[in-house]
Amino acid sequence: MFKEINEMIAAGQSVSITIHKTGVNMTVTVLHLDNGVKDDAVKKIKPLTLTGTAEELDEGFVSEITRPLQLSGGIISNIAEYEKGVEAAAGSTKAAKEVSDIIGKMIKDAEKYETDGKLSEALAEYKKVLEKEPKHSKASRKVDELTNSLSQTSLF
Repeated sequence: MFKEINEMIAAGQSVSITIHKTGVNMTVTVLHLDNGVKDDAVKKIKPLTLTGTAEELDEGFVSEITRPLQLSGGIISNIAEYEKGVEAAAGSTKAAKEVSDIIGKMIKDAEKYETDGKLSEALAEYKKVLEKEPKHSKASRKVDELTNSLSQTSLF
């Protein structure tokens, strides 16, 4: 029986089996668990309850729990994968915001250099922006403008 149950559950998942004896019958409750899943939807999975004599349960227990454990295990696995995806997306969003904040600061620094007449420093700062984000339109335009401005020399 345990070999079959082992094949029905995924790593990290648990199956709780409770046995209660009443006279000649036994009531067995089987509940599929995953302690790593945060979503409350997992708590809505109801336990499977089987009642019968010891002989009846010996005979049909595994076949009766197979399909319900496969279904609940699939649901639990899907929720766990979804939660991992949400966490990964949140991490990506946070990283993108951090890069955006850094680029924003670099643009402000470059603009300040321009205002102060430090065109070489402004050009260097805009080039740093393009290293982080090669398609940044403002930085690209400013690099072209400043390169042209710095390459023009006065004849007088």
